[in-house]
This record gives sequence, structure tokens and C-alpha cells, in this order.
Amino acid sequence: MPPTVLGDVTSGTAIWRQEVSGPVLVRRAVDGFAAAVQTVDESGTAYQEQGEEALRLSTRVKTVAVHFGG
Repeated sequence: MPPTVLGDVTSGTAIWRQEVSGPVLVRRAVDGFAAAVQTVDESGTAYQEQGEEALRLSTRVKTVAVHFGG
């Protein structure tokens, strides 16, 4: 089964708030660092491609893991 990527998902949708089975990535872009921290705290997960920003984000959020990409 190929992975599914859902982009620009809003926080009001069920797919954003509920756990999903299968190879699925739910993606949401945010405006600025403060919005990123709030979004990660609400969702419990983050993926950040920029190393310095990911490190900064990982020190501010209340979540178990922040994934660094690149």
C-alpha cells in the first residue's frame, strides 16, 4: 500500500485529532514559531526539516518526540 499524504489539514478535522492507521502523513503548515509550538502541543507530534529550528522547537514543546528531517 503506498503512503498517503494529506496536506493543509485544519485542526478542526477528525483526521487531525484522531490516530490514523496505515502509512499516512497529516501535514499542516503554520505561520511562525509560536504557532508551531501551539500546533505541536495540540497534536503531540512534529516534523521539522531545518536543524536549528527543530532543536529550538524540541526545547519548547510538551511532546514526546520531534523528528528532524533533511
